[in-house]
Amino acid sequence: MPKYSTHTLFNVSLALPCLCLSLYLYKHPSTKLISVFILSFLYTTFFMSPDMDVSHKIKPFSLRGLLSLPFLGYAKLFKHRGISHSLLLGSLTRVAWLGGIFLLVSYLFHIPFLKTYSFYFTHYKQEILYSFLGIFTADGSHILLDRCFSTKK
Repeated sequence: MPKYSTHTLFNVSLALPCLCLSLYLYKHPSTKLISVFILSFLYTTFFMSPDMDVSHKIKPFSLRGLLSLPFLGYAKLFKHRGISHSLLLGSLTRVAWLGGIFLLVSYLFHIPFLKTYSFYFTHYKQEILYSFLGIFTADGSHILLDRCFSTKK
């Protein structure tokens, strides 16, 4: 199986430029939307990959450890290479996990989360769509690389 550095190198140097070029040629998104796509792709590649099911092995006192902190509980619930490595379900479980943490924090700090989330979902539909597209394509690149280099028993 490829290591974290291999996944990162592949996603950043090959997958991201190819996907951005394809996205630009096919959809002609604005600079803002392509930026949202790139940022969500990069965040997913570095801090929210399908390997978050082993996040308890990341050094906690590092940038990666700090930004992967919300996934410590996720690693206890999901076994490695299980649902986390499913393209659609894995991405959705991590997005739901992160969303649940944001909901919990907003509830604890008395932020009116229903109004806040409904505002964002109605006013930023395209940005949310491009963000999810970045997440799913980064996960897809990760899973593709895993499958290409998997050792069959």
